Amino acid sequence: MEEYLSCHERMRREVLAWIDNYTESMQKILDQHKIAQVIFTLSENYWQITMEALSTLQTHNEKMLNTLINQGVITYQEGKDVLQEWMSQTRKAREQFQKAMEDNWKIPGIIFGVTTKSDK
Repeated sequence: MEEYLSCHERMRREVLAWIDNYTESMQKILDQHKIAQVIFTLSENYWQITMEALSTLQTHNEKMLNTLINQGVITYQEGKDVLQEWMSQTRKAREQFQKAMEDNWKIPGIIFGVTTKSDK
């Protein structure tokens, strides 16, 4: 009978030790998941700030070129048309890039369980 109890006690201790190890492992995994969420959020915020700065820079460059065009620094109509087309194409390319990146940010957002700014 004592042998049975000691075997039972040993099994109980092993199960409790396994549960403790499992709980610690799960806690580490959850901590890593939270760390990944924070890194993802910081990366997305950094990207948003970068895109806002790029957009502002592009807007100011467009205003500067429009001023140059309207004040007649470039006298040929072909040159004005080329600059207008160039500004239009760069704006469209930036908007397409921004849209593609917003769509791509949704994938890791789903993985990490984070709502992206483009979802809001």
